[in-house]
Amino acid sequence: MAEAPTDTPAPPPPTLGPPTNTPEPTATPEPPKPAVDFVVAEAYLIPNPSYGGCPGAHSIYVTVVDAGGNPMDGVIVEDTGRVVPPKVSGEKGPGKLEYDLWKNGFSLLVTKNQDGSPATSDVTPKLSSVDGDIPDEWLVQANYCKDLADCAQRKSTNQLCLGHYSYNVTFKKTY
Repeated sequence: MAEAPTDTPAPPPPTLGPPTNTPEPTATPEPPKPAVDFVVAEAYLIPNPSYGGCPGAHSIYVTVVDAGGNPMDGVIVEDTGRVVPPKVSGEKGPGKLEYDLWKNGFSLLVTKNQDGSPATSDVTPKLSSVDGDIPDEWLVQANYCKDLADCAQRKSTNQLCLGHYSYNVTFKKTY
């Protein structure tokens, strides 16, 4: 004979404490704006294809790109001393412009955005076609000298490429 089921008492209701304050969600803070609108992504002396030779060019080749690396036209680049006229990116191809060096040198920066509003920018080191202005380390890296001693000797005897150095520069938008 089967036993009759017994009634199981229901569990007591949970004991609830006092209600808690649920914090309101906060908005994700905006990341801080970069210190400048454009950074110098690269600035270097173009390598000499053969030690002892001189490539013959004397230019600064500038490219301006957005944060994703795409060329930007209409951006104004100037030298810090305002000795040569400003240039507009896009003059020499998408995002590109050029400065000639005639036994001189200067530093470059971006001064205006595409819409003409003022821009802030990192400044390139001095980019020069004069032997004495160019750091020996750059000349070694770019195959104009074998080592620092070779640079000192070649500079003192005018055996480098006075007036014939070129540079690549890229300004990159930070946002």
